[in-house]
Amino acid sequence: MMNDLDISSMRRATIPEVRNMMLEIIKHVDKICRLENIKYFAAYGTLLGAVREKGFIPWDDDADLFMLREDYERFCKVFDKYPDSRFFLQNINTDKAYYLPCLARVCMNDTYCGEDTIPKYHAGVNVEIYMLDYAFKDEKQNTRKQNFCRYLHKKILYKRISSLKECRSIERFLQVALYKLLPRNFWNALYFRTIKNNDPDKTMLIDFIGEYDNERERFPADLFNDIVYLDFENIKIPCPAGYDKVLRNIYGDDYMIPMDRRFRRVLVKK
Repeated sequence: MMNDLDISSMRRATIPEVRNMMLEIIKHVDKICRLENIKYFAAYGTLLGAVREKGFIPWDDDADLFMLREDYERFCKVFDKYPDSRFFLQNINTDKAYYLPCLARVCMNDTYCGEDTIPKYHAGVNVEIYMLDYAFKDEKQNTRKQNFCRYLHKKILYKRISSLKECRSIERFLQVALYKLLPRNFWNALYFRTIKNNDPDKTMLIDFIGEYDNERERFPADLFNDIVYLDFENIKIPCPAGYDKVLRNIYGDDYMIPMDRRFRRVLVKK
């Protein structure tokens, strides 16, 4: 696990090294998906990079993929059929300290991406896999569900993994203590009950665990009906055929204009 790593025995990785590691993870994901007939798509910054840069955008230290729920669940089930000691599938079932339902990560072992404090969960170089689910037919219900999921994973699930010793105020201490009183399975079940949908709107897809505004996380399902393969570094990566509308939805009409952001520190073993 990540908290077994000794930062003092690690060195800072170069940006090309980090990108090569992410490409190796994507290739492993692609191998599994091809063998198991699982559909996936470049997502968020990785989709933006494929369209605008033909590779990684300058500050990206992880990669993002979309899978529809059925494919996402099947991928998590079959991952261990294709063992590779370099990689670790992280989700709420494989990493007991991990806190994000409906977001899996394929991590590179023996790496660390972040600042000085190593968290209890695996925090290495990774490819994030976002689960796209069908939306609710009621627009207001979609908004309520998204808001609650965002609150749950940012304000409760993340705080819950904090150590009580790390709490800097009585208020924070009491919050974390309260969240820890209820078992992990309670919070995960609450999350999945929240997104359970017995009458889905199959014309719309939604990412309940996304980082952006609600409307930016909802996509017409037909944008993902077909795949186009775009150049991405030294590989071709599957993208939704409606990628222009997907990117405009997430980033706005000026998504082709680059931003200036910082590349995080990544450590690897010496």
